[in-house]
Amino acid sequence: MLKSPMRAVSRAIGLAPVVACCLMALSAMAAPTVEIARAPDCNLFNQGAPVRFTAALRAFPAGEGSAEVVLTDYFGEKKTIRVPVKTVDKQPGQVVLDFGVLEPNYYEIALKVKVGTAEASAPMMSFGVAPLISRTAEQVRNEGYRFGLKIFQIGKPGVWWRRGEVWDLDKVVTACEKLGLQWTRHSFNQGPSTEPGVISTVDLVTRHQMNCVMKVEGFPESCYDATRYGPIEDWTAKKKSWARCSVPVKEPYQKWLKEELAKLPPEQTIFEIGNEVWSYMSAEEFAEWCKMSREAIKEARPNAKVGADPGGGEFCRKFIAAGGMDGMDIMISHPYSFSPLPEHRIRLHLRNEREILRRRTGREYELWITEYGWSTAPQDKRKHSVSERVQAQRTTRQSLMLYAEDAKALIPHWMADREHDVTEREHFFGFFRLNQQPKPVVMAHAACARIIDGGTFVGDMWYEPGIGAMLFRKGDTHTLALWTLELDRQAKIPVGAEEVTLIDIMGREKKLATPGGVANIALSGDVVYLKGVGPGVVKAVIPAGSDLNPDLWSPRSLSVHVPKLGISPQIDGNLDEWATRPVVEIPPAKPGETPGKARGMMAWDDSYVYTAVEVTDVRKGRKLALEYRLGVRPDRQPDMGSTQIYDFIFKAPFGAADAVIPALKIENADFDAPLEVKAGEETSGVKWAAIRTETGFTAEVAVPVKLLRGMPKPVAGLRLCGGFAIRDSEDKNRALFSFGEDRPRLWPWMILEEAK
Repeated sequence: MLKSPMRAVSRAIGLAPVVACCLMALSAMAAPTVEIARAPDCNLFNQGAPVRFTAALRAFPAGEGSAEVVLTDYFGEKKTIRVPVKTVDKQPGQVVLDFGVLEPNYYEIALKVKVGTAEASAPMMSFGVAPLISRTAEQVRNEGYRFGLKIFQIGKPGVWWRRGEVWDLDKVVTACEKLGLQWTRHSFNQGPSTEPGVISTVDLVTRHQMNCVMKVEGFPESCYDATRYGPIEDWTAKKKSWARCSVPVKEPYQKWLKEELAKLPPEQTIFEIGNEVWSYMSAEEFAEWCKMSREAIKEARPNAKVGADPGGGEFCRKFIAAGGMDGMDIMISHPYSFSPLPEHRIRLHLRNEREILRRRTGREYELWITEYGWSTAPQDKRKHSVSERVQAQRTTRQSLMLYAEDAKALIPHWMADREHDVTEREHFFGFFRLNQQPKPVVMAHAACARIIDGGTFVGDMWYEPGIGAMLFRKGDTHTLALWTLELDRQAKIPVGAEEVTLIDIMGREKKLATPGGVANIALSGDVVYLKGVGPGVVKAVIPAGSDLNPDLWSPRSLSVHVPKLGISPQIDGNLDEWATRPVVEIPPAKPGETPGKARGMMAWDDSYVYTAVEVTDVRKGRKLALEYRLGVRPDRQPDMGSTQIYDFIFKAPFGAADAVIPALKIENADFDAPLEVKAGEETSGVKWAAIRTETGFTAEVAVPVKLLRGMPKPVAGLRLCGGFAIRDSEDKNRALFSFGEDRPRLWPWMILEEAK
């Protein structure tokens, strides 16, 4: 409940100046309206300061009535108050809403005024209360603060879908400064503008205490390479941006780039080249453009840090091979996570992404995050959007994860959005509304920043599956952040102190007695923070940089014990040698179906991992495909194909009438191309064989441990993971049999054990 009592809502009716007779006549016919005026600083109030709003009344008849005010906070707690209102016939008036001093939180005001039979409701007004700060951009850089929010620019005031609305970007940037969100991303050479929805790059970093990742993108027509790409008119006719989709002529481009860089203050030294270019430029072109841009930036600003987003999969491999990351200092990433949840993807994905760069370039890069977030489009046709509360929850949790992975800046996408098409995801990523009122997410993001930013991630805690627990240190104080995968549950958390400060996702604080050094608290998708935990918690932490716990977010329902072999089997497709070994029944993919029978067997020794499969009683003539999965690092299994560098997929199709045994393809996200191994031959040490029968097949595969890059030394007790699928290649590769889910993070355990 709200602890601060809400003061009585006072009213004061004032007469408007004399106006023209025609306007008075129109006013007499108008319907009554109520509108709450926005407060300064985008409706942000400093903790401890009184909260007041003024609502304008128009076109009400003379009489006495009441104003009903409902104040609702982030948690759904409500306060309702009714006060008398007296109006003069058709004359403008006002109602002063005085809420007194409120706790840090996100709030919404619903106001309805009724006089006689006339009534009107004001559009919803949102506001936030937080401890506002004053910190210079230099302090942010020198003291290691990382939280921010990306710039949003829009055209002229009164955008056509919302006449009269003015997006005043300058005021929103000021609000972000006061919330401690002092990193942003902006075009490196945005020029001056008289429009309030646009801010020049120089104004951004000189009029405001803001640091900027400078996005280098585009170039003037004088740098266009007509010899290479043809007449510029052809690009324009196709409605394609030649300034973004082509590589400029090097010499004039570098000269222009240096001239533009000279306009920037010298302390702005972070540069991002391009923006998700894989959708409009080849990897080789991007590498060429990056190299000429990096050269010019480093010549003009030797202390600059330059980077790019290398993309994923084949694009990333080609970009690196073409020298795109040569001489770069930082790696840019935009780790959106619409599905699955960020806990199932973010840290795993980023670790694998950085590992790919280490393997292919031989060096480390700083990690800078310049986009992430969730949309709140009310009717998203792509089904990716979430509620405003879930947007706040997931953004906060992801910010914690990014901080834990040592991201040097956390810059979500973005300050506001178009809010035009309610079915379009891309129109509702904003942290502020287009009318410059805060959404819950900006208050949650700022609260997280106040608690951990400028501090250190100490490590993860392990309590039980489904409870996220991360320890941070700021000064001499340790704070534990806790949450679940959006499921309500009660938990007992050791805190090593008789009292801690409990801080909720909105920043409200209260003392919490913890008898015996244990906190009994309710957890959910809302992050809560326990500030002031004792040294016992610090001693129990899993240090930053350690392997992640694969049991934390993705408990696996199936497991197989895999015995060690004393004598290696003959890889010939004959399964007689497997007769005494454990068998895994591979059930039909759809319960109730009877497509035949399938079973799998697995084993290991110091040099190989073995598997055998037998499929029988399948409809004669049906085309089949074997799929065998093997994951060698269960702590690094995001559900994202382009970074599954520790997961291996073995595939072989079997034609119904073809007498030739097909090649076995081995796929891995870090392979330049799948390995192909013909039956009876060896490639990279892989051995395999198959025998086709009238109603199925048998197959054996021996995979050398040395091929399985990243696999720990095989010993009893080591947990790998994997599974089987037998597919019908005639029916869009539909699975007939399946052991284990398709999602890698849920592949069954394969637990190595000694021979019995």
